[in-house]
Amino acid sequence: MYVIIGATGTVGREVIAQLRATGTAVTAVTRDAGRAQMPPGTVVLQADPAIPRIPA
Repeated sequence: MYVIIGATGTVGREVIAQLRATGTAVTAVTRDAGRAQMPPGTVVLQADPAIPRIPA
């Protein structure tokens, strides 16, 4: 399992594509989960470092 921060950026998107191509479990962290288009099987987590919060 890998967690990729900046998942919708140029590098993050390519890293995720390569990991998913090998069947590796990936969680993509992005500020806007609604527009993140990730490969099938990718878990998308919305988080914005500018808005700190404590997970419940």
